[in-house]
Amino acid sequence: ARLSGLDPARAYGRDDLRRAAADYQQRTGMPLARGNGGYFVPLPWSDACWAMMVDVELPDCTSPSLARAEMQARQIARDYLLSLRRCVPGFARAQLETTGPALGIRATQHIVSQRDAVIDDVLQARRHADGIARSGWPGELHPRAGITEYHPIAGDDWFHVPYGALQPDADGNLWLAGSSIGADDVAFGSVRVMGCAFATGHAAGVAAALSSPGRRAPLQAVQHTLIEQGALL
Repeated sequence: ARLSGLDPARAYGRDDLRRAAADYQQRTGMPLARGNGGYFVPLPWSDACWAMMVDVELPDCTSPSLARAEMQARQIARDYLLSLRRCVPGFARAQLETTGPALGIRATQHIVSQRDAVIDDVLQARRHADGIARSGWPGELHPRAGITEYHPIAGDDWFHVPYGALQPDADGNLWLAGSSIGADDVAFGSVRVMGCAFATGHAAGVAAALSSPGRRAPLQAVQHTLIEQGALL
């Protein structure tokens, strides 16, 4: 959500946001999923901020479930704004300018690939001879609304995404990239983030350009082209 009307001269902290979350629960009878009050990023040269403050459970991606969750999320944002005004310095005149056009869904079903990235790749910072991208983000899981779990990469390092994770278990010149690549839950929590998504998108584009409908591009040709184009392998 985007909030405006904030007083940038008034400082606030995590305790203020926790009080707002507690106030929301007292008024509505429902706990805020983000018990810490959420995260607020000030926008330069303005009285506005981006607010990450609403999480909702989504049992599936059917139209009725998406519609209910979207309505619930927008209602929470409106109700929580009242608590922010009451409890957080500088928010007394805050306005809810906009909420997201759609729910941000981190993960749904996974496509079966020829070689998934897996949890041991993350935990052991594995390198692979068929690596076509690096990921340096820990495995970030969100098992429930408002809950985050991190699985760190060994040595605060990076691991390889294997070439097979970009290839679906099907014939033809179809490639996976970004949040569609083959991965188990923990590895997916790493490779889905923006930096790695750029890298796997680059690799998938090169692979598709070098392939034909009846023949996938050889690994070495893809790696060579990626290195020529400045990719980190």
